[in-house]
Amino acid sequence: YHITTQKGSGFMPAYKDTKKGTWYAKFRYTDWQGNRKETTKRGFATKREAKEYEEEYKRKAQGTSDMTLESLWEIYAEDRKQHIKESSLYSFTHTVTKHILPTLGKLPLSSITPNVIRKWQNQLTGINPSTTLTVNRRLSALLNFAVKYYGLARNPMKVTGTKGKMKKQIEFWSKEEFETFISYVKNPLYKSIFLLLFYSGMRIGEALALNIDDIDFTTCTVTI
Repeated sequence: YHITTQKGSGFMPAYKDTKKGTWYAKFRYTDWQGNRKETTKRGFATKREAKEYEEEYKRKAQGTSDMTLESLWEIYAEDRKQHIKESSLYSFTHTVTKHILPTLGKLPLSSITPNVIRKWQNQLTGINPSTTLTVNRRLSALLNFAVKYYGLARNPMKVTGTKGKMKKQIEFWSKEEFETFISYVKNPLYKSIFLLLFYSGMRIGEALALNIDDIDFTTCTVTI
């Protein structure tokens, strides 16, 4: 392995794997408990990428407001695993990775100003108002987490507010509408699920989580 350094730069050395032609970062850092540790990450196409990874890794490990929103999200998701259902985390992850990180992920937390938030909000096009509101609320939750635990001075969305609105009402099928729909469902498994959902009022997640022990064929009851 060939080691290259940049004298006088204040940076740790970056390393090149001469066999593979790629760069890697190998460095020591101090974690949030004050412990000194060492880590290695390989496979970077350029020296600059290796250095950027090292710098961001250290910011994330020390938990400062200079880390990127993407790093904050990784910390937040790991924390949320202990407190919410897997399905809820999946939904949150989908929203963040699709609507938030592509635009704001690489920005340091301290540089996400109300002006940046406003521009991001104006780019949220092609989704309905209720989804827009959900996306806004989830970004605000991330930033509140940063304020509470990682030294962010304030949540910029306290200035901009959230964009979008919830649906005023939920539309339900009448019995006649449902009977028209179910007459076209030929698959017996799907037909059973749709009938169960319509006549019980249970949620789709509740129905899919049922197992044989939840069904009493003697009393004709289902335990959710």
